[in-house]
Amino acid sequence: MNLPRKLENEDLPAKYKSLLKELDKLRRKVNQLESQQEKFKKVHAELRKSEELYRSLADNIPDLVYSLNEFGVIQTINQAVKMFGYEPEELIGKAFPDFIYEEDRDRIVNAFFEVVAQGKTYMRSLQFRVRTRSGELRWFEANCRIRFDENGNFILQQGVCRDITERIETQQTMMQAQEKLEELIETRTAELSAKNRKLEEKIHYLREAEADLRQQAMELEKEKDKLEETNARMTKLIDQKEHELKDLEERIMFNIKELILPYIEKIRIIGATKQQLSYLEILETNLLEITSSFTKTMAVELHRLTPSELKVANLIRQGNRSKQIAAKLNISVRTVEAYRNNIRRKLQITNKKINLRTYLNSLS
Repeated sequence: MNLPRKLENEDLPAKYKSLLKELDKLRRKVNQLESQQEKFKKVHAELRKSEELYRSLADNIPDLVYSLNEFGVIQTINQAVKMFGYEPEELIGKAFPDFIYEEDRDRIVNAFFEVVAQGKTYMRSLQFRVRTRSGELRWFEANCRIRFDENGNFILQQGVCRDITERIETQQTMMQAQEKLEELIETRTAELSAKNRKLEEKIHYLREAEADLRQQAMELEKEKDKLEETNARMTKLIDQKEHELKDLEERIMFNIKELILPYIEKIRIIGATKQQLSYLEILETNLLEITSSFTKTMAVELHRLTPSELKVANLIRQGNRSKQIAAKLNISVRTVEAYRNNIRRKLQITNKKINLRTYLNSLS
């Protein structure tokens, strides 16, 4: 805009001077506006470039980037919506809640109204399901900014939705596994508790049995002490009786040997009839039978000997030689030797350098 040059005539009327001043102000104002218009064009161009860059970035990220007006209608949405079977153009102008799964819709809408009513400028981690064009349900997590005008009226919502279906399915699988694990733990705990109760009952029973056994052991120990004491007394008594019996046998044998047999031998030497000799032999045999019964109690080995062998054995033990034995028993020396051999064989000392008299005395 071209303005007239400044008039240099100082003689102009005052009203023209005022007009010239106003024209000068207008010219400076126009120049300022033209300068601001150039700046605005540059800012507008930069803003367009930023918007194009933003749109390019939004179209190349996998998350849904959108904006909604005050009625919940989709104003902008990026190319990520194609992954769910939709084109961005067909969604613009449609209500965003219509795409939310029916069971989640009221919950999300109520949460949005509550945030707007509180005047908050953001919403975070809203999880809901969306049905794709193919009918598949996908889980999303939304984070958005809420804008108000200077009067506090809601005018715009800008947000990002991320597909978290795999995470939700993983969480559900983990929860199911955890529930199964808890069931197994509960079942196992119940089994272990039952086994523990049975074990405690068994331990209680064993402790009672142990106490009974200890009581019985104490009683048995007392009985043992009594039996040992009785046994000691009986052993002492038996030893005493055996000693007395042995003394008695020795006295009887001594009396027969010293008081009876010598007189029988004297009668035989003095001379006697055959009948008297027969009676003497019977008497001597009976006495030897009595002493042989004593020798049976002295040695078990002698039970194998016959009565005749016992007579010979008793005479050998008393120190008689074969001729003396033959004369006393009215048998031949050869028969006495046969008895000797039989006695050694039965006592298992045949062909051994053992004196028969010494061995018989050791048995008695």
